[in-house]
Amino acid sequence: MHAFVDSSPSLYEALASGGEFVGFGLLFMVILLWFWAQRRSTAKLTQLTTQLAKQRQEHQDTEATLRQTQQSYQAIIEGAREGIVVAQEGKIVYSNPSFLEIVGRTWEEMENTSIDTYLHKKDKTRALDNHRKRIAGEALEQRYPIRFITREKEVIWVEISGTRVVWCAKPATLNFIVDITEQVKKEEFMQHIAQYDQLTGLPNRWLLDDRLDAVLRTSKRTGDSFGLIFMELDQFKLINDTFGYEIGDALLVAIAKRIKALLRESDTVARVGGDEYAVLLPLAAHPEDVTLVVEKIHETLRQPFELLGHTLLVSCCAGVAFYPLNGTTRMELYRYADHAMYAQKYGHVSS
Repeated sequence: MHAFVDSSPSLYEALASGGEFVGFGLLFMVILLWFWAQRRSTAKLTQLTTQLAKQRQEHQDTEATLRQTQQSYQAIIEGAREGIVVAQEGKIVYSNPSFLEIVGRTWEEMENTSIDTYLHKKDKTRALDNHRKRIAGEALEQRYPIRFITREKEVIWVEISGTRVVWCAKPATLNFIVDITEQVKKEEFMQHIAQYDQLTGLPNRWLLDDRLDAVLRTSKRTGDSFGLIFMELDQFKLINDTFGYEIGDALLVAIAKRIKALLRESDTVARVGGDEYAVLLPLAAHPEDVTLVVEKIHETLRQPFELLGHTLLVSCCAGVAFYPLNGTTRMELYRYADHAMYAQKYGHVSS
């Protein structure tokens, strides 16, 4: 029995017999692997370089956009018609050209000055208090009017609104200022028209009502007395018909001036009708005090009026009401004084 003998060469022998070929093959494979690794590394490096370039471009684009946005905001702020001011630690640290134009100052004058430097003295406390509250985040007037003093010492009205901001890493206020001087003047004019007689400049019936109501409230609280006089000119229609309305108007103005000259600053003389006047005497403590004023009015009206080349003599009838003797409400006092005036007018004519 013959044993099986494997006559085929061993793997080692095979490798050994073909060693040069196998070594070259291994070397070739290593080179291929190296090229593949290099190529892959190069691809990653290229990809990374591309990504870095893209990020750099995006960063540059972002910076350009921010610069453009900042320039746009600056152009808006610098070109705004409203005044814009940044106040920090009680001082002005920025203002746009419109604010400088409103107050008539240069930036060199305004920079780092106290925010109350050019404020009207009556508005300084209000403005400083609101600035402090805005910095602290407290409740305050969101929009309010104050007065500024310009370089020419002119008083102007502005309306201020604002918000709390951070400026150079510190709390500050961003304030918006609108010049409302013309608006205030119009409102004051309209209020004057509503409250004053346009011919004589005296308070009208509406303002007399308001002042009488105020005196009534005070008197009811303090127990003080006061007096009220109603008066009407005698024969004024005849004067108008004889000399014309120009002379009649001039006479009404002259009478108003004479009566006003007799009174104290606390008193009020009002024109309440065509030829009717009323006098409020809030400090008259006794009826005799009111009677004395009536006598002075009669006396001053007895003096001739020289108007546009004409000499006029006039007189009036007057009725008196005294609080609380003759009434405790406005209408009660009006009625009593009016009835007393007409009782005198139709009873006899004052000379």
